[in-house]
Amino acid sequence: MYVVTLKIDDMEYILNRVNFYVARKSDKNGRPISESAWTVNINMDTTDESLFTEWMVDQNKKKDVSLKFYEGGDTKKEWQFAKAYCVGFQENFVADAGVMETQLVISGTTVDNGNATINNNWTT
Repeated sequence: MYVVTLKIDDMEYILNRVNFYVARKSDKNGRPISESAWTVNINMDTTDESLFTEWMVDQNKKKDVSLKFYEGGDTKKEWQFAKAYCVGFQENFVADAGVMETQLVISGTTVDNGNATINNNWTT
């Protein structure tokens, strides 16, 4: 069974869902015309902390984030998002399931998954 954790500000959170997304813009013929841009969309149980809302509303706040995938206690994969921005935030409540989840979309200045590294050369 897999377990995925998010580490941010020396705190660790167990994640319910993780979705990585990478895209490039393309021309009318489908050829890539831009660099790749990675984001990760994560869902976790909502916490009492204000860390995530503060991160989302401050357009200049950057954080170092890691996601670790464990299977049977062994680390199978790790993603690093250095100087990451929170570019999406949503809280969802589902009454019939008794669940309240926080959803974040994170984009890093540098994204590394152990196989590939992307450096986004954003203007500051």
